[in-house]
Amino acid sequence: RLGSLERTHALGGGLLLGGCLMGALAVKPGQHAAAVAVLAATGVPWAVTQSVPYAIVAARAGPDERGQLLGLLNVFIVLPQLADLFLVRLAGAPVRAHDIRAGAALVIAGLAAEGETVIANAYHVDRGYEDLAGKLTSVGAQVTRA
Repeated sequence: RLGSLERTHALGGGLLLGGCLMGALAVKPGQHAAAVAVLAATGVPWAVTQSVPYAIVAARAGPDERGQLLGLLNVFIVLPQLADLFLVRLAGAPVRAHDIRAGAALVIAGLAAEGETVIANAYHVDRGYEDLAGKLTSVGAQVTRA
């Protein structure tokens, strides 16, 4: 018999999978409202699938093993992210910075991408990082300011 935490996690995962499948089949290019609806419908199950494993470990593990199990859980979360980082190729694209941190993240992604990345609203990056283009150019990056 599944406990309530495990049942919630299974239900959230099932809803997430179902929502992603329905979204992949239903949304056509250019249907922005439908894409937003699918993302909204999968948001709650995604949050459940991300948070419930921690609650399960915290509720079921004893004090002596809780830290080790949470650390192991974190490793299994980070490993796929590392695989994505090193195996997935980013493609340059026109992007828009909405604030300082987002702009810095876009600069880093643009440096890692193949092809050209053009960042609109780059003034956000300028507010937080003095002469970032010059510093990146000095270490070999190809950065051009328009």
